Amino acid sequence: MPSVKRSLVLFVLVFVTTTLLVLTGSAVVRAEMAPISDEAILGRREPIVLESLLARYTYFAQDGSGYQSKAGPPGGPGSEWLHVHEPQVEVVFRQGDRIRHRLWLPIDIVTAASPVTKPDAVSAASRYNQAVALDWTTSYRATRAVTLSLREGVHVERMFRSYVLGLSASFASENEDRTFTVGVSQTNDWFDVYDVTGRRHGHANRSTSGVSFALSQVLSPTTIGELNYGLTVQAGELGNTWGGVPTNTGDRDSESYPGRRLRHALVGRLAQFLPWNGAARVFGRFYDDTYGIVAFTMELELLQRLSRAIYVRASYRAHVQSGATFYTTRTTPGTSPATADSDLQELGARTLGAKIAFDIPTGNTFLGARTTHLDVAYERYFRTNDLHVDVISCAVGFRF
Repeated sequence: MPSVKRSLVLFVLVFVTTTLLVLTGSAVVRAEMAPISDEAILGRREPIVLESLLARYTYFAQDGSGYQSKAGPPGGPGSEWLHVHEPQVEVVFRQGDRIRHRLWLPIDIVTAASPVTKPDAVSAASRYNQAVALDWTTSYRATRAVTLSLREGVHVERMFRSYVLGLSASFASENEDRTFTVGVSQTNDWFDVYDVTGRRHGHANRSTSGVSFALSQVLSPTTIGELNYGLTVQAGELGNTWGGVPTNTGDRDSESYPGRRLRHALVGRLAQFLPWNGAARVFGRFYDDTYGIVAFTMELELLQRLSRAIYVRASYRAHVQSGATFYTTRTTPGTSPATADSDLQELGARTLGAKIAFDIPTGNTFLGARTTHLDVAYERYFRTNDLHVDVISCAVGFRF
């Protein structure tokens, strides 16, 4: 009996001690866990803030003639009539203090005369086409002086797919008056192959690899300059495959291109503030490639602020180039490479443009936007080989 009592007493002591330990331990655990919040475990949640939203509509109307087009006699030239309707949306938003995103969504609705020989040639490249693209660029400010950017894009239409990936890094000086940027990009195209008669021959690929270097410098309190060099290497099928070249036999042959193209571009820009509340921008470009094309481009842009909310812009652009070594308007059947593409012949071009824009303060009263943006622009492009384009653009946007 005494052993039973001792056992009972021992059991009670163990039970009480264990209970006290459990209760004390739970209190200690609760005391230790109390300061640990969701942010401490998962990290601080970065807010997403909308910076701007812009919707734009652009209309392109092209007219003229060229020897590549099949919308004409076999010996050419044929019509290069083209209409494009392009609505697009651009969204810019921040994720925290370091990350910034730009999302761009353009849609193209194209009507063209040159791709087909007759309207009902359904097997050929269509004169009616729709395309949509999605382009996303993310910038990360690693430090005050270093910004990294990643660009991803996809382009889709009925007979064509394109994918692009780009990386760039910008390095600013200590006082941020000088910035050096280096970037690389890779684009892969995949598309249907047609011959000049409209017959389909499977698929083809095109690769475009690029690298660029840019240096911008504050030259004075009112002047900024930039120098940019870009190198591009293309390989694969470099034509549209359905373009034609008139032959000396009175027929048309399929155009053909070299399987590789190396392109160099050197660009200079200068922006100058003008004392009457305006600005002038000068652009110059030298271009050279392995097709034998050498080109020079100059552009002058003048901006004038009429009030705090309104500014206007006028621009003039001049371009001159030599032709590709294999450009021809008459070829012997079977000759390769050979093209009658009017973009690759010797030519001169001019562009005249005008724009008026309104930045209207709204004080967060409309959709929470600080500023409402409106603009209307017009450009007239014309060149020496019987081609001209009218471009009309209008936009509405909000800055938050």
